[in-house]
Amino acid sequence: MLFEDFEGQLTLALHQPNSNQNERAHFFRVIEEDGTLRLENR
Repeated sequence: MLFEDFEGQLTLALHQPNSNQNERAHFFRVIEEDGTLRLENR
C-alpha cells in the first residue's frame, strides 16, 4: 500500500514474510521523480 505519512512523505507498506505468525509490516520511503517512483536509498 502506498500512502503519505504524517510528515507528507510517500511511503510503501509491505507485510513480510508471507507466513502466518512471522508476518510483520515493513515501511519504505518512496521518492517520486520525473513521473516515476523509486525507493529511497538507505
